[in-house]
Order: sequence, then C-alpha cells, then structure tokens
Amino acid sequence: MNQFSLIRKGSFLLPFLILILTTMPAIAQLNITGKPGLIYTPGASFNEEGAFLFGGNYKPKKYSFRRNNSYSENTYFLNLTLLKRLEIGLNLTRSNGVGKISGIGDRQLDVKYLLVKEGKVMPAVAIIVSAPFSINNSFTTNAVVASKSVPLSADLYADFSAGYGSPYYLLRNDSEKSNYNIFNDMKWKMKKDLSYAYLSGMFGGVNLHYRNNGGLLLEWDSQQINMGAYAVLFKKWTVQAALLNFDRISFGTSYALNLKTLPRRLKNAETDPVSTPLAEPEQKNVLKNFENVTVDTLQNKVYYEQRLNRNPMYGLLEMKQALSDSSIKEYLPMFQGIIMGSYSLDPKISVKSLNAAERKVQEQKFPLHKKRYLADFWLPACICCQFRLPSETGTKQCEHLTAIPVLYTAGTGFKCRGSFSNYQRPGWKGKSNTAGTCFPEPVSGSQ
Repeated sequence: MNQFSLIRKGSFLLPFLILILTTMPAIAQLNITGKPGLIYTPGASFNEEGAFLFGGNYKPKKYSFRRNNSYSENTYFLNLTLLKRLEIGLNLTRSNGVGKISGIGDRQLDVKYLLVKEGKVMPAVAIIVSAPFSINNSFTTNAVVASKSVPLSADLYADFSAGYGSPYYLLRNDSEKSNYNIFNDMKWKMKKDLSYAYLSGMFGGVNLHYRNNGGLLLEWDSQQINMGAYAVLFKKWTVQAALLNFDRISFGTSYALNLKTLPRRLKNAETDPVSTPLAEPEQKNVLKNFENVTVDTLQNKVYYEQRLNRNPMYGLLEMKQALSDSSIKEYLPMFQGIIMGSYSLDPKISVKSLNAAERKVQEQKFPLHKKRYLADFWLPACICCQFRLPSETGTKQCEHLTAIPVLYTAGTGFKCRGSFSNYQRPGWKGKSNTAGTCFPEPVSGSQ
C-alpha cells in the first residue's frame, strides 16, 4: 500500500472539520504537546492571562517520540498562562501496549516567555525552555519562535510562524531506580542520537483560519511536512486531526477554561451595579459578618474587617447591600487594621493599591494596637537519615525522613507534631506514622 492510498483513506476527517469551521467560535490552537502552535511545532502566540487548557493527543508509532517505530503514544498535557508573557506547560507521554515497564510515563515541564509582543510590522517572538531534570528528553523543547498574523480579508487570516530548535539538550544520565538527585550527572547530548529528533533545527508553518473559528494547518517540523485541521465546539472544546508526512493520522482534543473568570454572582454585580438595599432586619444580620466598620461620607469610602474567612469579593457585595448610603463608591477591606486595597464596584469590579500618602493617613486613622494581637509562629525541624541495608545482591539504600514541626500558639502553649516516613527500594514496603503532643502553658498557681 503506497502513501497516496493512505492519504485517501485518512482524508475523510478533513472535509468534516472544514464543514464545521464556520459554525463554531474558537480558542487557541494547540500543538501535540499542548502549546499554542500548529501540529508538532509551537508558535509565539499566547492565550489570555489566566487561561488553563488540558487535553491529549495520539501519535502513531512511526512518528512517536520515545519508542519510535515500536509503539504508538498518547500525550496528555496541562497548559497555564500565568501572566501575559509567561506560560507553563506540563506533559505526560505514555507508550501504548508496553505494559508495566512504561510506568507512569515520561513527564516534561516547559516554560514559555514572550520576548517581543506582536506589532503592526514586528512579529511576536517567544522563547521556550524545557526543564532539564527528566531522565528521558525525547520531546524536550528548547527553541526560539516568531509568529505573525496577516489579515487576508475581513474574515480570513493567515498566521505564520517560524523558529529554530536547539539540536542539543541536557540529559540527566541516571536511572529511574536511583534518581534521588535531580541535578545528578547532567550531560549535553545531540538530538540526532534520539530515536526521533523532535524540533531539531528550523521549523515553521501557517494556520489559515476563518474568523478565528477554526482553520487548516500546514507545517515543516524540522523532520517532515504535516497538514491538518481544527475546529472548536461549544466555545471551549477543540478537536483536531492531522496527516503526518502524508503517511499517518494523528488526532487530539483539548478543553479551555479561564481561572480569572468571575463567578456568576460577581458577574451579575458587574452587569447590574445598582443593587437594592436590604431591609433593616436583614441589614443587621449581614453587618454581623463585619467589624471595625468606618463610613467616610465626605470621601464616599467605607473601611471594614471581615470576621469570617470567606471570599472577600462576596464581602464587598454584602457590604454594598448592607449600607443604606448609596453614595459609597470605594470599599477598603482590612486585615488586622491593614488596608488590603481600594475596591470599586462602579461600573466594574476594580482594585488599586494604596500609595504612600494614603498609607500614612491609614496609620493615623487605624493605629496598631499591639495588645489586641497574638503571635503564632512555626519552628520547623527536619532530621534526615540514610541507612544501607544488606541484601543478596549487595547493599540497598533507603531513606528515613523524620519531620518534627513545632507550633507555638499564644495562650495554649507549645504543640509538637511528628511525621515519620520510610522511602525504600521497590519490593520493600513503605511506612508512614504521624504522632504529636501538646505542652500547655502552666496555669497560675499550678506546678
């Protein structure tokens, strides 16, 4: 069977994906390891801040990373955009059909940083670095990549990307049976010596998409040409399929969330900022959740401390409803007399830090009362021991860890709590114990 017959058999997925391109809203397209990009290659584009994506991809054995030409692979991933310029990815790759020798799978941690934002002429430029602590670096990504979006019409865009992957990588030349030190025996290696040299050299491609709802993909991944398509279902779920080197089919899916999305109650407060004040009995009940409430009618501010350890944003809404004065525009929640920030609910929820002058006024309004606060502190102590136990084949090493944290709480005295754990070689049963005691402060008149 030649490669062109394989194309004809596998290409039935592409018309289906093209059909739904114009009907679904879109999110960022992810590559095989969960990074914004094409199929195998990454790009310099970023998701919005707070975006959290997870999913998985299937790779046929001919184009798998770890056991190339022997076993197909599944790659599972998590991707989090911590900041507008910083992204962290975690991958887990498992070989199919290997059995117990595969273990949990090969893990890889990647960090991506945006060096240059995309402008009218300048492309976005990002650097991607993989943590060098893995004992298998078959899908390590150390690369610099640039991306540029070019509008072809009001609805059609072409996103180009090009980059260079380092042909070298750091290998921790250690066994998974004795990998106690993640910095042990690191050496520079060549990717060409791996069974599959992922992102070694120049790579690039294009994403042709319609209204950002889905698109067609074409790339050179430093080894071969790949083509594919993707679409988005229900605004958050992405499905994609690809034809690798005109030879084999790969497919995957991902789901997107945003950790900065406001809960429904806070969203409603933004869309409907005018809230009805509570009746007097309900108002008194709500105000029981607060203390040290000070209303400044001249500057339209309210200072307060929240008694219960709950979401301070919900406390903001409760305070707004509990106040009969609708002219209050600024809310300043405090923690032990220290203002945490200045919040506004008009028209959207926003926050700003206090400047030096405002902090000085705060110290005058709310002086620190030392006698009103108690001091709690930890004295963590840890004892680590190593023992060598004889065996038939030689000496086995196990680690015995003893942690004894000590807590002092004013008024109750010292508390000591210990945790004892044994970490031993395979075949040895582990053990963990926890114990503790309390030494109360002597009561006046006692021995």
